[in-house]
Amino acid sequence: MAWVKDWLKSNQGQSRQALARSVCEAFDLKDARGQLRTGGALKALRVLEARGYWRLPKGQGPHQKSGQWRPRRLGRAVAEPCNVPARAEQVEGLRLVEVRPEDDPLVRTWNELVETEHPLHDSRMVGRQLRYLIGSEHGWLGAVGFGSCALRLADRDAWIGWDEPMRRQFQDRVLDMRRFLIRPSVRCENLASRVLSMVTERVGVDFERRYGFEPWLLESFVNTEAYEGTCYQAANWLCVGESLGRGRNGPVEPTVPRKDIYVYELNRRWRQQMGIVPKSEQIAPLSLEESLRSQEWVEAEFGDADLGHQDATQRLVRIAQAKAHNPSAPYTECLAGDRHELKAYYRFINKKHERMTPVGILSGHRRRTIRRIKGQRRVLAVQDTTDLDFSERLHCNDLGDIGKNQTGAVSQGLKMHSLLPLSEAGLPLGVLGTNIYASHFDSDDKAQNRPIEEKESYRWLRTIDELAEVSEWAPQTELIAVGDRESDLFELFDYRRRKARHIHLLVRARYDRCLEDEPRKLFARLESLPVMAEATINIPRQREKEGKPTQPGRIALPERRANKRCVATTA
Repeated sequence: MAWVKDWLKSNQGQSRQALARSVCEAFDLKDARGQLRTGGALKALRVLEARGYWRLPKGQGPHQKSGQWRPRRLGRAVAEPCNVPARAEQVEGLRLVEVRPEDDPLVRTWNELVETEHPLHDSRMVGRQLRYLIGSEHGWLGAVGFGSCALRLADRDAWIGWDEPMRRQFQDRVLDMRRFLIRPSVRCENLASRVLSMVTERVGVDFERRYGFEPWLLESFVNTEAYEGTCYQAANWLCVGESLGRGRNGPVEPTVPRKDIYVYELNRRWRQQMGIVPKSEQIAPLSLEESLRSQEWVEAEFGDADLGHQDATQRLVRIAQAKAHNPSAPYTECLAGDRHELKAYYRFINKKHERMTPVGILSGHRRRTIRRIKGQRRVLAVQDTTDLDFSERLHCNDLGDIGKNQTGAVSQGLKMHSLLPLSEAGLPLGVLGTNIYASHFDSDDKAQNRPIEEKESYRWLRTIDELAEVSEWAPQTELIAVGDRESDLFELFDYRRRKARHIHLLVRARYDRCLEDEPRKLFARLESLPVMAEATINIPRQREKEGKPTQPGRIALPERRANKRCVATTA
């Protein structure tokens, strides 16, 4: 500080940029490429000026006027693209064009697009930056911009697992996609997700070339009041939580809308390079016998639930204890007529709190379930959808369609897609998660041309993400996702291949699919395999449902056929 004050006295009339360069040269402040860190020095000088240590010369940069920063702009609107096709794969010459600071026409075009067409109308970013224009033979389709990450995000920081010293050391490895624009006039299906995939393939190389070190993570934010984040999900970004609406520097009170936080891993080994203890070493396996041996097993399963308040967690434990004594009875009967406990129960289920969700209620139990999974050599993760019928509850709102009765009338209720892990012996290990939603038969979600992320069937793909996360805690356990005919989706097979090859699939075949390097289709191939085992299963009578006639009881004779490349059971 004394050096800076001496410089200001002896260099009157010089710019603050000249001061920043002199500071960097005097104290050897250089980045990973050996270049002077003038940007960081300028920021530090301005912070100390605001604290009253000195008065800096007025800014004399080409983009400043009367003390205010002004972006370089075209001075006219960017030409609208012509004849943009309806789907991304039909776009001719789709490419990312890096915007370098010295390329004035591209800089002006990028600034003009963001200032006029992006919802924030602000082209200024902070820290180390990368900018791209989305180009094509049809014209400019949009813009992308990266800058420094948010300093603090509770949900993101918890997902990363770093402490404060580690955050200060490695936060430069996280890039924030601060601007993402597909021009409002462009109506092109899947374009946004295609651009996101192109960006994730390129940004790491471009950033390392420009700044001399490799970024490990990307982050971005989705304002859920205006957008659903479907394009991020389609491009394999992961939603890790929600911001608190405090902006980048984190003031006490919210100043911007709360947004979903999405991240993308550019380097799969980033936790090891940070020195974070792997998840697999953070928990110990838990046997089934040990889980049930304790008299306080309900407290162990639900006592760590994160519901935002300890009283709510203790109420959850008491509810679980009452249900454990009589699982099939309604809750009013479980309480044996205790009206005070019943009133407390209704207060609990009516409580409106951001953490009072199925995920929050199961959070403690889910952690114990993962510990039990870690103690197994192989686990079957069985998933299916249950209908919750509320047709006779006349005052229930926001219900969906769950089926039709014999007369064709639509029943109202909710659907619950559950994931139940089982040991090889068939013993339940717990509940990993439930996805509860309202379904609508007349919606456009079932249209063939809609992305899988916008359909109900996307719930089968979410299971792969769930099991991939579990495998981080239990890497030695073989996880097998099990589904019925409804899960026979090409998108499911492709998603597992791209996202988590170590997660296995066991699916009841519905379609006679083509096979790789095999002239015959699936069913013909299965018929040609040798019979390895046979069994007899008694199937009870099935009642009429959704127009299907009643089926009498019958006997199934399944056969197991297998060779080195294919295993199947047919009946």
